[in-house]
Formats: sequence, structure tokens, C-alpha cells
Amino acid sequence: MYIAKLFILAFHIVLTFGLKGEIVKLTDAERQEIISSLNTFRANIKGGNMECLTEWDNGLEEKAASNAAKCTDSIVDEASGAAVVYLNGSSTRMADYMQELGEMKKRYEYGKNICNSTDGTDTVCNNYKQFVWWRGGKIGCSKAICRALPAAVSSLLTCHFQWKASTGQPYSTGDVCSFCQGGYDCVSNLCCVRTDPSKGSSCGATPKSLVPLYRMVHKVRKDTVLTTSNSRKAQLLSSNYEDMGTFGYISDSENTGCSQLKPLVEMKAAAKIDYVYAVGEEAITLCSYHKAVLKPLTGLRQSFVKNNKHFCDEIKTLRIARNEIFVSYDVKDLFTNIPIPTTLGVLEDLLSKDATLAQRTRLNPFHLVKLVSFCMKEGNYFRFQDRFYAQNNGAPMGSSLSPILAEVFMEHFEQKAFANLGDSETPTFFKRYADDIFAIVKVGTAERFLEHLNSLFPDNIVLTFEKETNNMLPFLDALVIRRGTTIVTKVYRKATSSDRYLNFASHHHISIKTGIISTMVARAVSMCDLRYLISELSYIKRTFLANGYPRALITSVMKRRLQNPRRLTVNEEVPKPLIVLPYYHNIGEQIKRLGKTLNFRVYFKSSPYLRALLRTDKTKVPFDSIPGFVTVTLA
Repeated sequence: MYIAKLFILAFHIVLTFGLKGEIVKLTDAERQEIISSLNTFRANIKGGNMECLTEWDNGLEEKAASNAAKCTDSIVDEASGAAVVYLNGSSTRMADYMQELGEMKKRYEYGKNICNSTDGTDTVCNNYKQFVWWRGGKIGCSKAICRALPAAVSSLLTCHFQWKASTGQPYSTGDVCSFCQGGYDCVSNLCCVRTDPSKGSSCGATPKSLVPLYRMVHKVRKDTVLTTSNSRKAQLLSSNYEDMGTFGYISDSENTGCSQLKPLVEMKAAAKIDYVYAVGEEAITLCSYHKAVLKPLTGLRQSFVKNNKHFCDEIKTLRIARNEIFVSYDVKDLFTNIPIPTTLGVLEDLLSKDATLAQRTRLNPFHLVKLVSFCMKEGNYFRFQDRFYAQNNGAPMGSSLSPILAEVFMEHFEQKAFANLGDSETPTFFKRYADDIFAIVKVGTAERFLEHLNSLFPDNIVLTFEKETNNMLPFLDALVIRRGTTIVTKVYRKATSSDRYLNFASHHHISIKTGIISTMVARAVSMCDLRYLISELSYIKRTFLANGYPRALITSVMKRRLQNPRRLTVNEEVPKPLIVLPYYHNIGEQIKRLGKTLNFRVYFKSSPYLRALLRTDKTKVPFDSIPGFVTVTLA
């Protein structure tokens, strides 16, 4: 351990004081060994577009020797790519350098494009990414021995490459040689320039039959554009994009006979690819568009509940008979059990009868339903543990379109349920919020009504139910209580409630903290009968005191919220410009005050939660591995 620290100290002395290195003269055999060793290392990376290092260049070797003599691991060369690997000790064996390069590989995370560097710098990443930059071609290297102390010696391998690595990911992931361009053959798991062009491609296509598909990534926004056009590529380069290399190749024939080409790039010459978008991104956009178009079709039935305030306002006006009880029904796993064919049929019927549809979209009902069908069927798949799964039934969880389709289906479900139901079994009160139903039914009919509901779509929809207990039944965070023939409500909390809210010491803007108090007070006012309101407000005060909030702040916010209930404004002012920033204490407050003087709104977003930093349940898929939609311009 002491010797290792001594070597590290010595190397930093070299870097600090600029000591000269002793250049090791290379033989032709050693030059060939460097090319061979680096090609073997690059082949084991298994990048789909990794090219051969083919030729030794004396000019690049001279540059490498000049930099090697400086004994530094940080080299900036605008004309070519430079990289360094150093060793503790005087060994200049190529095998030792390759072993150290393997250690650098272990520190690199392709998905995040970062290195777990021990010194906290980007030096390791910059050097490693240059060694495995996908472009091949010429190379020149030099070795040097650096002596900082009599007992501390280190050695360097400095290489200059024909092509300079960019700041992005150094290669495209995929099967070996899956992205070799025309005029290249797959040799030892690398894309190598064909020595005899007359032989044609190793997979049956001539060099002219494959058009490169360039991957361009914005330096700031990190969005990706794929294009076959050189002029478009030049335009993007001048618009803060950088060239990330070739993503794939397009064939000018219907069948190239090349199994290494991805299906994405097997296209006829009549089509020119302009952009490729990830399926997830395109489906998200499509679902969001349809959500806006379809939403006005829902929420028109009397059973519709907007929120818990809406529910409490309606139920508190009722009177309940002694032979009636509260019952709640719940649909099990609604989203994943929605019968999509039935829902699409209902949707088309609603759209055909919608007199205002033309005001929201230029698409007709047939095309809208076709696109919704695509989102729910062809576009409905997911990845889990490196395997892809298609969802055969129901609507996908997390899609912005799924709640709308669920509402469309449930309204149809209600209509069918009450169409042939006798008066004796019909609930006297029926309200539904998504998959939760609250009903007032006659004693002895709750089970029969459940059986009736479960008989409507027996292969898809299953409901469970719960009766009132001690004259009480929870629904939508409200506890519904019967007192004789009257009904009152108050806030409901589960027995497992921890009473833990955002701690006052948390790094969040004060408006978020006061907003939580204000929201809870507003909920108490809207849901609690007067006899329960005082105790609920006392609970709120105790809870936030336990979460570290100052008593004076709690009292002030609660008083202000009670004295100034929010009301909807009929004529709102034109909204001011808006800016959303990460929150930092003191600086955030200053920016917010500045925003008021300049007449624009400032909102803050919180930093990532600890859970998001430590783990994620989703598989991060490299861009190159994501299937895509292709926007084509027909010739």
C-alpha cells in the first residue's frame, strides 16, 4: 500500500513540475503489437460500429512522442485524438498497458457516459473514450518512462488517433459489425475497410447500396436526430449538435441478404429517412394529443365525481332511510382489464355523435379510433430485465390516454348496468370516481347488485364491495357518517398513516412548505362537517409541529387560508411569462424577488429524491437499442 501511494505521489509530482520522460524507441514489431493489441481490445467492446485501427502513421507517432516526453495524462490536441494510459513501475510491456486499459473500462458507464474516476476528474473518461472511439484508421503511439523520485518510476503509453473522440458515447451498442458501412467487411468482430472493392460486401450488398444514417445529438438538450442528408448534417453541426457517428445504414434494395442489418434500416431507395424517433416518445406525443381530443366526451353522466370536495358537497344534501345502507364497489385492476375492442367501438360511436369534434381536430372518427387502437395495441409493449413483452389485454399503466379510455368504458359499463335493472335493486344514490363506486342501496340488495355488475363483462371486469361499519364508510379520503337520516363527512385517514410530511428542514422553497399546510386546511374546510372541523385543524397543527414547522408559521398560514378561501375568478389576467428552475436556498429567493420586479413568474422544482438517486426500477435502454418510427419523404 505504501509503495502504491508512493507511485501515485510520484506521478502527481511529474504532472505538477513537468518532469521530462525518457522516450522508449519502438521497433516495427512493437508498432504492430500496439495495433494488434488495441484492435483486440476494441473488438471485445462489441460495439456495433467499431472500426479497425489499420495503419501506423509516423507523423502521429512524432506527436505522441512529443506528448509522452511531457509525462502528462491530460493531452489536448485539436487536430487529432490523443489518449494516455500510465503504469506504476518501469514496465513498457503492451500486455501491462492493456491490463490497465481494462481497469479503465470497468470505471466507464456507457448508459450515463461517465467514469467512476478515483480523482474526481474527467481524465480517465477522456483517455478511455478515445481508445474506444468507434472510428478506426491511422494511429501513432509512443512509450516513455517518467522518473520523479529515485524509488518511484512510472511509464506512459501515449497514442494519437486519426479521428478525435467527441464528448458523447464513443460507440453504438449492438451486435458486432451490425452497423458496418458499405465498403467495410466484418473481420475479427471489427468493421474493416475492404481491401478488394470488386468483391462486394460480405453480406451481399455493394458499397453504393448502403446509405449512412448519421446520429446527431444536441450538446445541451441531448435530443437526437438521425439523418441521411449531408446538408442536414452540416446544418445541425452549426446549430449546436455534434456528430455521434453512424447509427446504421439504409439499403437501396428491398432485400440486402445481410442478416447483420437491423430491420429498421432495410428500406427501399424510394424513401429517404429524415428523422427517427423513439417509439416511446412518439407514442407519448400521440396519446397526449388524443387525450385532449377525447376528454370532452367524458364526465357527462350524473354519476361523475370530479374530486372529494365534489362528492362531499353532493352527499351532504341527501337524506338516508333506515332501510338503506352505504356500500362501496371497487373494480379490480381496471386499466389492465379494459376490453379494448369494446371500448374502441363505444369511442367511435361517441365521436360520430359529437357535433363539436371539428373544433378540436381535423381528423375524422375513423382515423382517431385507428390511432387510439395503435397506441393500445401495436404500440403497447414494455421492457423488463432485457426482455420485451407485449401487453395483450387492457390499457397500459402510465399512459396519459389510459384514464380517458377507462372513463369511456366505465360510462358504457354504467349505461349497460342500469339499462335492465329493476327499481327494487337500483341504488337510490350512485357516484363513481374512476374505478371506485359509492352507492346507497336497500338492505339486502348489495350482494345482488354486485352479482349483476360482475355479470356484465365476466371475462374482464370483477368488482368487490364493502359495506358500512358502525354507520361509517370511507370513500375518496372522506369518511361518510350517517346520523339518523342525515349524512355528514370528515377527513379519513388509514390506520397505517404515518403523519410524516415534508420536514421543515428539507431543502425546498418555503412556498412548497406553506402550500402543504394550506392544502390540508382547504381539504379540512371542504370535507369536514362543522362539528369535526375544529378537531381536524388541531390535528393539522400538531402534525406540522411534529414535522419541525415553527408554531408561528403554522398559525399564520392556517389563519390566512381560513380568512381568504380561494374562489374562481371569472376574468383572469393574461398570464405572465413563466420560468422553472432548480431550487437553491437564498439564490432562489433572490431570483423570485427579481422576477416580481421584471413581471415574470418563477417556480422551483425540487432536486431528485434519494430513492431516485440510489435505485431505479426501470431498465435504461441505450438509444441505439430503441426501435423507432421513421418519417420518410417519398422520392
